[in-house]
Amino acid sequence: MASPFTDAQMEILERTWTYFVLIFNQPRPMKQHSAIVAMHCSDVGSEVTSQQVGRFFAERAADIVGRPRAQAKSPRQLRLLEDSFNADAYPTTAELIILTHQMGLKPAQVKVWFVNKRRRIDRCGGRLFTRRHRVGVFARRLTDNLVNAPQAARMWRQYEADGGFYAIRVVVGKG
Repeated sequence: MASPFTDAQMEILERTWTYFVLIFNQPRPMKQHSAIVAMHCSDVGSEVTSQQVGRFFAERAADIVGRPRAQAKSPRQLRLLEDSFNADAYPTTAELIILTHQMGLKPAQVKVWFVNKRRRIDRCGGRLFTRRHRVGVFARRLTDNLVNAPQAARMWRQYEADGGFYAIRVVVGKG
């Protein structure tokens, strides 16, 4: 993918990066500096937003640390997530563990996908339902999740400890 920055803008970005990382020994320039750097970059070329500058610094820091960039989910993973969401917008811990295992993703990735999907639907004025499509069941289920928070944490710890074996036990109903 082509860089949105011109050579002159890249020079400003590199100089700023060097200034903060090498001289001040910081992992990357602070967020509040992105707007100032964006103004300097816009002075020597096309308009640059602070978000683009911040993304440049974040990707540069990720390259140095060796952290992989976010990867798009495969069509199979998206299909599994969508099917599960259509069945229930608020999956239980056991359902999340099974999905995590089936897709080979991290638990946080699956949880965040559900949160973002609910937000998108809520923002568009859509309605979210649980399996039984009744508000009473939804309220009771939320209460159950709060009461069982220690149990849910215990389930996640067991999944982290023995991964696939625990997910299979959950599917069978012995987890």
